[in-house]
Amino acid sequence: MTPASSADTNSRPPLRTPNPFLHLRIPKASTIAFVMFWVVAFMTLASLPGLARIVVSAVENIGGVGRGVLGTTRIVGVACIVLAITTRYPSFRALGAPGFFFLATIALHGIIGTAVSTAKDPAFTFMWTQQYRLLGMLIVVATASGLADVASRIGLERTLRGVLAILTAVCVGVVASPLLVFADIAYGINEGRSIGVLSGPNHSAVYACMTFSLACSLITWRGKSALSIFAICVAYLAVMLTWSRLGVILLVSLTAVHVFYHAKKHGAAAVVLPGLSALAFCALVAWLVFIVRDEVWLRQSIARLASLNTGRLELWQHGWLMIKESPIIGHGIDTFRRFEDYSISSCRDSDGRRQACGVHAQHLLFWGEAGILPFTTFLLFFASVLSRCSWPPASLAKTIALAWTMCMAFYCLLFHEIFVQPSNYFIIGIICSLLSVGDMVDRPSRPLHTAKPLE
Repeated sequence: MTPASSADTNSRPPLRTPNPFLHLRIPKASTIAFVMFWVVAFMTLASLPGLARIVVSAVENIGGVGRGVLGTTRIVGVACIVLAITTRYPSFRALGAPGFFFLATIALHGIIGTAVSTAKDPAFTFMWTQQYRLLGMLIVVATASGLADVASRIGLERTLRGVLAILTAVCVGVVASPLLVFADIAYGINEGRSIGVLSGPNHSAVYACMTFSLACSLITWRGKSALSIFAICVAYLAVMLTWSRLGVILLVSLTAVHVFYHAKKHGAAAVVLPGLSALAFCALVAWLVFIVRDEVWLRQSIARLASLNTGRLELWQHGWLMIKESPIIGHGIDTFRRFEDYSISSCRDSDGRRQACGVHAQHLLFWGEAGILPFTTFLLFFASVLSRCSWPPASLAKTIALAWTMCMAFYCLLFHEIFVQPSNYFIIGIICSLLSVGDMVDRPSRPLHTAKPLE
């Protein structure tokens, strides 16, 4: 090699290593919002903490209570933040008046209740239930705007069918719960009542009723489909296996309303064959399930379903007496979640030992722990929903919103700690969004976004 050629070689710039990320395309904000909405929907409705408990129970045979919960909720929180940032629809429009009243209820309960508890006890610490309520507020905001964004992209009907598919899978888990007994898995059955991956039998029953309402609404407004018919059958079975008196009453009420409305819209003959088919299917599968269950267990479940003595009247009376002592600011966080009065018979088991009990009414819990303000805004939430609906409902969106609000109202009248479950906040977000933008999304000819979509 000559010196000249060597100099030329040394003067050349060194070759650069190609960037391996140049060929990657960053997803658009609308695509990210679309994916995050379904991540939040699945992780909240499918209750992955409950699924984690079943897995832990199967692997370690120790019940697995509490494992995997914090990790799952952190993921939900991150997904909600990303969804709220990337969604194209403004949150304040998607929430509407019902959303603001609900968020005000949760915020007032947390602020006033914590202040009262701190004033009574300087050593009071921020409770885990309040952390879940902060997450819940984020879920409501993200879900409300996310539904409008997703529905504008794929249509309201397809979006709701996706939600129906997740709820149907949850109901299938409730129906399959008796099989966990044969696998010696501790979670999924609660005192002989199926719960699936949810927190309790009544929670499972209410979600089965919501599944039923969503399927019936889609049939009324969009026609029959295999998914809707299957969802109705599974929802009936799920309510039966939870042995929930609330679930039975609510399901019968919803059935009567939907059958009447469907018959009025399409004629009575349109509901006869699907109704008989669903009842026959439920009867057959229920008989097959019952013959493999323990006979004593079955008798106890039927006796419990027939009994009207729940002890709630005594708890409501005790809660009302406490409310009258401090109706303006309440007694502080956790005072109505766990009563400390041992004279209440419902707070003692058959052996006279202390057992957990609470007021068993969500509106009384808000009032008793944080005073009249959150109680008032909570009532205004339901009033604002009813004021935006009409009978008969004028659209698919309002039909679902009205039916789900009815389910939540029944649920709140008979139970407390409802808004500790992230899944219930997702439902509230869906209700608010359907009332605010459902009609607009249902009519594609009207513009959904006033601003330029994010890219």
